[in-house]
Amino acid sequence: MNLPLLDHDLAPEAITEPGRHIQPRDVPKHCVICFFHDVLDKVISEHNATMIERRK
Repeated sequence: MNLPLLDHDLAPEAITEPGRHIQPRDVPKHCVICFFHDVLDKVISEHNATMIERRK
């Protein structure tokens, strides 16, 4: 049985290349998601972190 889906494609770009449609964004290398505000405050103060958004 020949399954073209399993063939290796040597083309450097895909037909539907995401980079053509989605613009790069400036995002942090690391992310902390936490429900405890005191923990977030400690991470911010001890690691010079930046809070992007806070919801209550």
